[in-house]
Amino acid sequence: MKESDYTARQLQIIRGEVPLDSVRGRELTVIIKNATALNDKDVLKIAEPMKSSLKAKQTKSAYDYINEYSQKNYAKISGLFPLDYKDKVQEIASERGMSVSRFVVEAVCEKAGLPLPN
Repeated sequence: MKESDYTARQLQIIRGEVPLDSVRGRELTVIIKNATALNDKDVLKIAEPMKSSLKAKQTKSAYDYINEYSQKNYAKISGLFPLDYKDKVQEIASERGMSVSRFVVEAVCEKAGLPLPN
């Protein structure tokens, strides 16, 4: 690795002097592109796993946020239907352009006199 081929910030990232939480994905992309163009295998061995780790962390965070929001704002209510109802309910929901979940929610709200959720 020739240090003159990288900015001071990039060198800090490569050396692990910057916590991964404060590194943006774009920074790693630029480092990887630069290392690829320079055929700098040492830097690629460091930067590519960092990029994968950062991406996995971001994906997990998004999933966690959605899950947390759902738990705070929605309740799961289940019911048991005869097995032969499943295909018919799916067919009716599909014909109306909605998911089975939305179809069931609308049916329950209508029957119970409740307003439809957004």
